[in-house]
Amino acid sequence: QITAVCVADSESMRIVVMEYYDGKYYFSQYYLGINPSISAPRIVIKKRTPIEKSIWTASWGDVLFHVNFKDDPEFDGKFIVRGDTAQAREFLNPTRRRALCEASDLPDYLSLYGQSVLLSFANRIDAATFERYVSQCLAMTRLMKD
Repeated sequence: QITAVCVADSESMRIVVMEYYDGKYYFSQYYLGINPSISAPRIVIKKRTPIEKSIWTASWGDVLFHVNFKDDPEFDGKFIVRGDTAQAREFLNPTRRRALCEASDLPDYLSLYGQSVLLSFANRIDAATFERYVSQCLAMTRLMKD
């Protein structure tokens, strides 16, 4: 069940924050940045960990494939990307890849589609993290604008 929702507008962006509770033990936070200047295919980006052999490096059915960026070793060393290979490589052009590599405060995981950027976190919304996560959502939404 959704236990909290907050909507804020900044510039031409809208940020929607939701807290989800499974009814037993688990809370999740979702931060959705919406901007009409984004036109993204369905892409999932995850920060690479030192030991990354999991479902992230395999393909997910016929929809989201592991996208290879071996031609950009810095980006490939920092991120795992899933999506349609041609669309993801076109959207994540060298400028966007460089911006992601240079960003100082990135979430561990983000998803893109259409005019939106979605960040999710596995904990309750609280004052200590709320402002930081909204800032991350705004920054990622700005980075993905056309």
